[in-house]
Amino acid sequence: VLEGTGFVLSSVKPAQQGSPLVLRCYNAADRKAAGAWRFGEGVKSAHRVRADERESQALVLEGRGKVVRFVAEPHEIVTILVT
Repeated sequence: VLEGTGFVLSSVKPAQQGSPLVLRCYNAADRKAAGAWRFGEGVKSAHRVRADERESQALVLEGRGKVVRFVAEPHEIVTILVT
């Protein structure tokens, strides 16, 4: 589940390489916003990546891997790989 005011789900798809899942959304607001992905079952890892799924930055998992938080600039697209 995507949480956060102003966020719009863009896609959920398999990664280009390997088995990770790609979660993509964008901040439709005119201001910086905090968002989160919430999972029914915990994930092992989460990385913020560019749209081409490269240059990853590890994200902190909360609640036994059930929550991944992020911040997005106005109108920014956010892409996260989870395993």
